Amino acid sequence: MATVIKKKIDDKKLDEFISTSERLMIDLNENWPKYASILGIVVLLVVILVYMDSSQKTKRSSMFQKISQAEWASTEANRDSTIKELEGIVNEFGGVEGVAYAELALARQYLLAGNSEKGSQLLSKIGSNDPTSLYSQLAALELGSHLELSGKCNEALGRFKSIIDGTASFTKAEAYIGSGRCQEVAGDKTSALVSYKAFIENFPGYAGHEFAEERIKVLGG
Repeated sequence: MATVIKKKIDDKKLDEFISTSERLMIDLNENWPKYASILGIVVLLVVILVYMDSSQKTKRSSMFQKISQAEWASTEANRDSTIKELEGIVNEFGGVEGVAYAELALARQYLLAGNSEKGSQLLSKIGSNDPTSLYSQLAALELGSHLELSGKCNEALGRFKSIIDGTASFTKAEAYIGSGRCQEVAGDKTSALVSYKAFIENFPGYAGHEFAEERIKVLGG
C-alpha cells in the first residue's frame, strides 16, 4: 500500500514538473521577441561599458604622453607656449581620470612663470577636490613649497600639515622637512626638532638625512 501511495506521489511530482516545464516553454515561445530584446540590450550595455573603459584608457595614455612631451620640452624661453599647450590639454581631457596631473603640471608652469595667483588658485582647486587623493597631496606639497619660497611660512605650514595628516606617505618626507624649516623661521625650535626627528625616524635612508641631522645639532637636539 505504501509503495502504491509513493508511486502516486512521484507520478504527481512528475506531472507537476512536466506541467511547469511546458508552461515555461510556452512562455518562452510566446515572449521570445521580448526576451531577445532584453538580452540584446544587456549585451549592448556590456559592450558599451567595455568600450568606454577602453576609450578612457586610450585617452589617459594620450593625455599623459602629451603632458610628458610638454614638460620635457619646457624651457624658460618657451614658458608661455608650454602654458598654452598645457591649458589645451586640460581643456581637451576634462573629465578624464587623471586630468588633475595635467592641472598640476600647468600650475607648476604658472608658478615658474611668476604667475603666483593663477598657480596657487589651481593648486588649491586640485587640493579641494579630494583631500585624501594622491593629486591633492602633490598639490598641497607644490603649494606649500611655493609659499615657503615666497616667505609665507605660516601658510606653508598648514599645507605641510595636511600632507603629514594625510594618506599619501611618499609626500610626507618633504612635508616634514618643509615644516621643520618653516618652524625654524617662526622661531619655534621645539616643533622644528620634532619635525626633523620624525623625518629621520619615518624615512630612514631618504635623501635629506644629512640636512635634518645637521639642523638637529644646530638646534641643540
